[in-house]
Amino acid sequence: MGNVLSQFYSVIAKSVEDTTNKFGYNTILCNGDENPEKELNYLKVLKSNRVDGIILTPTGKNSEYIQHLINSRTKVVLLDRLVEGVDCDAVLVDNANGAYKAVKHL
Repeated sequence: MGNVLSQFYSVIAKSVEDTTNKFGYNTILCNGDENPEKELNYLKVLKSNRVDGIILTPTGKNSEYIQHLINSRTKVVLLDRLVEGVDCDAVLVDNANGAYKAVKHL
């Protein structure tokens, strides 16, 4: 997660936790603070604990390790950002379309 103090990420974190709990999973929240080293450390900890999947707001600096996770069959979904060289599912916000609709509404 980029920064849990952000309202955007805190709402997403709550929704992810609520949804995963409905399906019998537990959620581990790692606040990476947009720090690539911290992100990499958390990714390694999650891999060593053999988590079922990772939802990641990537810093963009750990593409090789993220692809390694995917290649080793760890399920990864990127949130809000793509990473060059990483081939996986992503949930993205269409900022351009959102801005267009907001301006049109005005």
